[in-house]
Amino acid sequence: MKRKLLVIEDEDSIRRLAQIKLHRLGYEVVLAADGEEGLRQVEEHPDLDLVVMDLIMPGVSGRELFLRLRQARPNLPVLLMSGYSREGEAEELLAIGASGFLQKPFLLDLLAEKVQATLH
Repeated sequence: MKRKLLVIEDEDSIRRLAQIKLHRLGYEVVLAADGEEGLRQVEEHPDLDLVVMDLIMPGVSGRELFLRLRQARPNLPVLLMSGYSREGEAEELLAIGASGFLQKPFLLDLLAEKVQATLH
């Protein structure tokens, strides 16, 4: 059975490249362009295995999105991405249960490795 991932990222090119790479590795990939859409996708797809989310997006803050995801699905792994340093918000979210962090820009192979490591 295919593992299902949700990628929440406001930059279209990053979102699409992540989808292509992860799909090629055999994952089913659901996309969201912002936090609100991401939360809707979590509701619509109760079979998600992992969320990969950007921390800096318009609308809902990364922190608020993470906390709302935790509330909706406490055991759903969440992998964080950001162009900003791991210090600060990312470090705080890792301390309260985020599964990992990817510093942007990153190679798609590193994304694949982090996803595989988080799921296995």
